[in-house]
Amino acid sequence: MLIGAIRDMVAPGPQRVLLDLREGGGMRGFHLTASLSHLMAHGVEAEFWAIHADKDDVLLELELMRRRSDQLILRWTPNVPAVRFSYYVAMADALPHGSTWDAARRCCRHAILGLMFPDPGTRPKKNMTILDGHDLRAFAMSLETRLQPRTGLRRLLGA
Repeated sequence: MLIGAIRDMVAPGPQRVLLDLREGGGMRGFHLTASLSHLMAHGVEAEFWAIHADKDDVLLELELMRRRSDQLILRWTPNVPAVRFSYYVAMADALPHGSTWDAARRCCRHAILGLMFPDPGTRPKKNMTILDGHDLRAFAMSLETRLQPRTGLRRLLGA
């Protein structure tokens, strides 16, 4: 009876991920897209949203990511109605700050940051992981591990 009830449950959809693709002012959006490009091309299942400026180079990068992954990447601003995310993902010189950072952190369960030049003594805050921003492959692999579908329920159901 319990297995029957579990079979009737709907598995959760892909996780929502908020990508901070801002470039400049200490943010490294293009490092992040380089890190993510192979994940998206190989079918990582997630619903991606992005923080970005409407600049031609960023819009071109988003279009290339969409074509490689066949996935639309929605734009997020602090004015977007309450959308909750599993992860906020960014690469930056040092720990981000400012109103956009604060708003993004409020709507995300966990932040994954690749820092290029962290201040000495920088420690992760609650629900935050800090990684080496220079190692794009390791950063991508860390994110991929978090985004892999949880197969425990699928195995139980024989799917």
